[in-house]
Parts: sequence; structure tokens; C-alpha cells
Amino acid sequence: MIQRIRPHDILDMVPPYGREFTGLIPNRQTKITMLESVCLLSLAKVVKARVAVQFGFFRGETAFLLHRNKIEKVISFDFCDLGIPTETEVVGYEPTPVRYGDTRYMDMTDLYGKADWVMIDAGLTLDCIASDTNNAVKMVEDRMPAVVIWTTCGDERFHIETFLEEWGRDKRIYRIEETSLAFWPVGWSLRQ
Repeated sequence: MIQRIRPHDILDMVPPYGREFTGLIPNRQTKITMLESVCLLSLAKVVKARVAVQFGFFRGETAFLLHRNKIEKVISFDFCDLGIPTETEVVGYEPTPVRYGDTRYMDMTDLYGKADWVMIDAGLTLDCIASDTNNAVKMVEDRMPAVVIWTTCGDERFHIETFLEEWGRDKRIYRIEETSLAFWPVGWSLRQ
């Protein structure tokens, strides 16, 4: 079941001593909004993420956000190297390890049970979303609290919310209004 929530429902869960962050000012090329950046980072702070995995690297904006805000390890997957400068390269920050290839066929067993925060933002076909979601679940099992996040919700071309309605029938999935984000809290609950 997908439940709609307001951004403050997540932001209010961040402890007062953890509210500061470093981020990028969005421009026309930026794929995530400032509000989405803050929500993604807030979810990382709520679960006290140490290991983050993202499906979909593109320009590295999310990886940059996570690195700059002291997530110990960030691992990214992307279909191919587009050859464009990433945010981590542009600002001279340590690059994120990116594994290139079709994630439907990649061996990710080395990450099973090792991630606290996983974001799915790639391969926006139903079979890719299902495959990435299945791998994400294996990555966060035994890592409670943890969170699995999906982006591009609300874009009718990709049917992510349709997938989540079916997949999440027996789970509590939250859709953050004013963003393209949905998430599944693993081993914790949302205070409202």
C-alpha cells in the first residue's frame, strides 16, 4: 500500500544535531531538486546510513551529496559510462566506484546484507525496476534500520507507482509529495 506523506514527515525525524548538510545548488542540468536532495539525505540520517547503494549514477549528484555528508561508503551502478563530467569530478571530490552494465544480469551478492540505504533510479522499465528492487531487498536484509527509495514516481512513462502498488501490497510504502520519491522503511516506522 502506498501512503502519501508531506516532506516534513521525514524532515522532522532528523535529530536537531544532524540537520546541517552540504549540497549542490541545482541548475538546469540537475536531475534532482533541492527538496529531493534534502529528503534523500534525511532518510540517510534517519537510518544512520553507513553504506549506500544507488542504481543509476548519471552525473553523480546523489553520490556527491552522500559523500559530502559523511556516508562511509557509496556504491553506484549505471548502464554505461556516458563520458560526461560527474559532479564529483567537477568539484574535485573523490570519485564514487561505479559498476557499469545491465543490473538485471550483474552479480551483486557481495552487497547482500551490507547496505542501509538503497536508491533505485535507473533502468526505468518494469523488468529493470523489479530486478533492482529484488537486489535492493537482499542488500538491506539484516541491516535494520534501512531504507529502499525509488525515484521518478509520478512520471507516467515509467509506471513505478503501478509496480509499487503490486510489489508493496503487504508493505508500507510512502510517497513523498512535491517530489518524485517513494520509499520503504525497513525495520522502522514513520512517526506522523
